[in-house]
Amino acid sequence: PYTTLFRSDYSRVCKNIPKIFASLCRPLTNKVDQAIEPGLHSITWSSLNIEDYLNSIEVAINNFKTIMNSINDVRECRIQTSLAAIESTLLAVVPEEEPWEVTAFVEKVEATCKAQGDTLEKLNALLEKATDDLIGIFKANMSDAVAEELTEKFADLATFFAQRTVEAFTRCTRNSLDLIKRRLATTGDKYGSMEAQTGAGSQPPFFSAAIKLRVPHIVVHPSLEDIQQTLNNSTTMVLADRKSVV
Repeated sequence: PYTTLFRSDYSRVCKNIPKIFASLCRPLTNKVDQAIEPGLHSITWSSLNIEDYLNSIEVAINNFKTIMNSINDVRECRIQTSLAAIESTLLAVVPEEEPWEVTAFVEKVEATCKAQGDTLEKLNALLEKATDDLIGIFKANMSDAVAEELTEKFADLATFFAQRTVEAFTRCTRNSLDLIKRRLATTGDKYGSMEAQTGAGSQPPFFSAAIKLRVPHIVVHPSLEDIQQTLNNSTTMVLADRKSVV
């Protein structure tokens, strides 16, 4: 039947609807189905109102495509982009060319956490605004009564993206701590074998230290205990920065 031409385009758009939007898109697809429905029963090629019928289907499908484009734009360009930015943000820094003093490392991590923390707060706010705007697009294209019926579904959608945000912050924190861990491991490898010491990828020590002779003892400053405490404090700063945002 002639409705097949419209249905193929309509079906293509429907197949690309993300599962998380399926229930919220049902009122939108119902409008298109209602526009197509007369052609399945009463409208024929000889009907006097065939032109109006075809135009109504085209308008309904184009409106649906426009709405879905807006929804997908918010999801892909705002929500997913912000989530990716959060995941790639590092809350720690490590020495690359020269070893750092313990105090310098603490100061650099603290400054990084503060600067990146501000960035994360902005990204979190953008995510909340994008989620609200996404829900707003759905509500603007359905009646108040239908929107009221879908209150729980809207809450589920907000919870879904809130959980994705928490997961992004978790990856951000893990990546930051892994950065320190990998750098420490590289330092250990360098001084653990001759191959590592002469390798092209060898890196300088993480911390600078001084050895002092205090007869009859040799004292290392800072002590291993001080270095361990510094690493613990830096880890705490990274974790606290994440918790202050989420």
